Amino acid sequence: MPVSLLASLGGSPSANGAWSAPDGSPHGNTFSASTDPPGTYTYVVTAPPPCASATSTVLVGISQAADAGTDASVTLCENGTVLDPFASLGGTPDSGGTWTDPGGSVVGSIDPAAATSGVYTYTVNAVA
Repeated sequence: MPVSLLASLGGSPSANGAWSAPDGSPHGNTFSASTDPPGTYTYVVTAPPPCASATSTVLVGISQAADAGTDASVTLCENGTVLDPFASLGGTPDSGGTWTDPGGSVVGSIDPAAATSGVYTYTVNAVA
C-alpha cells in the first residue's frame, strides 16, 4: 500500500519541494514497501537567494508482516491422541498466536474426545 511521504511530514509543508531516497537519488512523493528501501527520505523546498532552502526528513522502517501459516485440514478419531493444532499448519507460521475453536473459545490443544467439529482459527498479532 503506497504511503504519501509529504503527508508523513505533518504540519503544512509546501507541496513544491523535491524528495530524495536514502541513497540520495531523486524520489517521488509516494513510498511503497514492495519497491522502496527503508531509510531516511529527504524533502527539500528550494528558496530563492538570499533565503535558505528548507529541509525535512522522514525515517521509514518496514516491519515484517505476521504469518499465521497456511490452512490445513485434519481428520481426528474420537479415541485419538490430543492434537497440537500448530503442528498442522502449513508454511512457516509465527509462534505466539492464539487458537480459537468453532465457538470462539481459546484453546491450546484439541482433544478429539471432547472437541467440537468445525474450523479452528489461529491468529497472530502483527507489529504496528
